[in-house]
Amino acid sequence: MKRCKWCNLKNKLYVKYHDEEWCKLNLDDKYLFEMLILESFQAGLSWECVLNKRESFRKAFDNFDINKICNYDDNKIQELLDNKNIIRNKSKIKAVINNSKIFKNIQNEYSSFHNYLNTFRKNTIIYETDKTTNELSDTISKDLQKRGMKFVGSTIIYSYLQAIGIIYSHDEECFLYKKGECHMQNETNMEIKIIVENCPQNHKCPAVKICPTGALSQNGFEAPKINYSKCIKCGKCSSFCPRKALVLDKKNK
Repeated sequence: MKRCKWCNLKNKLYVKYHDEEWCKLNLDDKYLFEMLILESFQAGLSWECVLNKRESFRKAFDNFDINKICNYDDNKIQELLDNKNIIRNKSKIKAVINNSKIFKNIQNEYSSFHNYLNTFRKNTIIYETDKTTNELSDTISKDLQKRGMKFVGSTIIYSYLQAIGIIYSHDEECFLYKKGECHMQNETNMEIKIIVENCPQNHKCPAVKICPTGALSQNGFEAPKINYSKCIKCGKCSSFCPRKALVLDKKNK
């Protein structure tokens, strides 16, 4: 059974993470918080290094209890710096405390961090491989940094979006590889499906990319085949929608 080229097959913990967790959609706010903490520690290091210390991080950071972390003081910071089982980087530890407070502010503003992310992703899952950043990670990273978060550059956020399943990136050779379709849900929670074929110019560019409005488009090309009913922005057929925001209605589901 083939897996993604980055997966160290000698590390059972890494294999389990690859097979059962990575790129699987999980939008529970506690999980979103945990992964944001872990990803921030990855900066300049390998994810395998962070994953190997995950349980030690969980114990050191009070089971990722956001309320407790928001109230960490200098004594707790020193305790973490003395903990040989985690990554002892003072800047990253202080960033976790800072980011936790901002995370909580975002939860209060949007009711959940999931809702906040959805203002950018519009319930869309992006399928692409061999990238480290994209338009979505750029946009979210820029907004989080504007709010004051640290260690949330576009590369870290892209990795974060892969980890929580918003970006699906299993290699083509991997047994978990998927391609060719983008699943969304509209405001009534009706599942819809947009099918986009490969680039008609036979380029190796990704078939679909995200836009902030939730509209889907190819990289400068008309999609040769799309099943649709009406535009979710203007309510008209696709030929009248400049953003190509297409949706299946219930009778065509």
